[in-house]
Amino acid sequence: MRKLALCVLCFGLLSCSTTGNYILHSKAYLKSGSSKDKNWYDNLEFQRYSYYSNTLMGLDFYGHILDFKSPFAQWIDKDKRDKISEHCSKILLILAYNYNAQNLDVKNLYVTLENNNNEELELKELFSAIRNHPDYKKLHLRNYKEKAYCLNENKMKSTSLGFDYPGFPTLIFPLIKDK
Repeated sequence: MRKLALCVLCFGLLSCSTTGNYILHSKAYLKSGSSKDKNWYDNLEFQRYSYYSNTLMGLDFYGHILDFKSPFAQWIDKDKRDKISEHCSKILLILAYNYNAQNLDVKNLYVTLENNNNEELELKELFSAIRNHPDYKKLHLRNYKEKAYCLNENKMKSTSLGFDYPGFPTLIFPLIKDK
C-alpha cells in the first residue's frame, strides 16, 4: 500500500512539474510485411514528434523516409514506383494529427515541405497497405492524415527542414539520412 501511495505521489509531482511548450521524440514501427507472394521481416521505422503545451498534446506526427530499395516500397504499384523513382530519390511519408488546430496547424508542416520543392504524391495503395497493417491499429493511427512527398536531392533547397511553431523549439527534421 505504501508503494502505491508513493507511486501516486511521484506521478502527481511529475505531472505538475511539466510546464511550458516542448516536443517529445520517439520511434514507432510497422514490423514486417507482405505483398502478393512475398513476405519480409524488415521494420518500417517512423520518427514520432509530439508537440505539447503543458500536458496537452496539440500536434502529433510520424515521419518516415522510404527508400525504393525497402521491401515496403513494394506496396506501391510497380509501374507507378518506377515512374516516381525517375524524379524522386526517396519518398517522405507523413502521418499527422491535430489535437488543437487553432494553435498548431499541421498545414504549416506541409507548407514548409512544399516550399522546399518537395512535391506531394498520391499513394493510395501504399497508405491502404499501411492502414491494413496490424501495428497501425496498435498505434491508434486511425484519425491521422496521410501524405507523401517526393524527395529529390537535386531540387531540394535544404536536406533538413526546420519546423517552427510559435512558443515551441524549432524542430529540425532531416530529409536525407547520413550514408
